[in-house]
Amino acid sequence: MIYLIDFENVHSDGLKGIEQLGKKDKCYIFYREHAGVLTFNMHKRITESKADIFYVEAQVGMKNALDFQLVSYLGYMIREAPEEDYCIISNDKAFELVGRFWQDKNVNVCSAVCLEQAKESGDFYDYDEDEDEEYYDEDEYEEPVEAEVQDSQEPQPEADKEPSSEETEEA
Repeated sequence: MIYLIDFENVHSDGLKGIEQLGKKDKCYIFYREHAGVLTFNMHKRITESKADIFYVEAQVGMKNALDFQLVSYLGYMIREAPEEDYCIISNDKAFELVGRFWQDKNVNVCSAVCLEQAKESGDFYDYDEDEDEEYYDEDEYEEPVEAEVQDSQEPQPEADKEPSSEETEEA
């Protein structure tokens, strides 16, 4: 699962449960320059997490700037990997509408107030690392869906990409 954290809104409380994430999980922490306090205990949990952790510093100066950037990045990620499961971690109830919007387009996006809550209620499958098998909740799914393993590098927008010769001919 891919988690997008509205750190400006949830602070360290939203990161509770980060130690429960597995090596297939990715966690994008959206923050602003003066985001608040991160305890040494929470810092230790982040660094010990098996998930890939990415930090995204938001450009600020306007109301809801971080929220807009988080949702924009979510859309970009969905374009690149629509089969993935996504969860927004925030106390902001407006993200529930974002989840419904994407659910209507058959993309799984949920919201929760912390990673721990998301793991308890939002995961659609669990990964048992000792068995190296995926197992599914039989009540929700009749058959497993195979997910393509993604490169663990953070996706980058293609704004600086030079157009190919095919693209320039089309213009």
